[in-house]
Amino acid sequence: MIPKISIVDYDGLTKYLPDLVTDGPVLLIHIKMGCGSCTSIANEFVDNQLIGNKVLVRMMEAEAAKSDNRSRVWDLDGNVAHTLGLTVTPSALLLAADRSIPFNPVYGISEIRRLVSQIENIS
Repeated sequence: MIPKISIVDYDGLTKYLPDLVTDGPVLLIHIKMGCGSCTSIANEFVDNQLIGNKVLVRMMEAEAAKSDNRSRVWDLDGNVAHTLGLTVTPSALLLAADRSIPFNPVYGISEIRRLVSQIENIS
């Protein structure tokens, strides 16, 4: 199950991780600005992008930075990344609508792309 741990939204408000899947499954992509691979992933997949018309992309940054994207969330103390095993950036984890975590985290650009491809191919 998705643990009830806090994240911070664009407005600086505390939210809880399970709240992200209120409207359906989410691919949570953990990035850190300044990381070249993370920049590539952030340019390829954007916040609120739908994958396969069913899974919403949400970017979670390790550090608060001004962003034009109001849907971005931040893991300011690193607790979310640590708890979910997102120990490397970029990394990603699928959060299901039933609040389960059906797969292990994936790490790096190629593995994130592979997971996205699998999501797109699910009927």
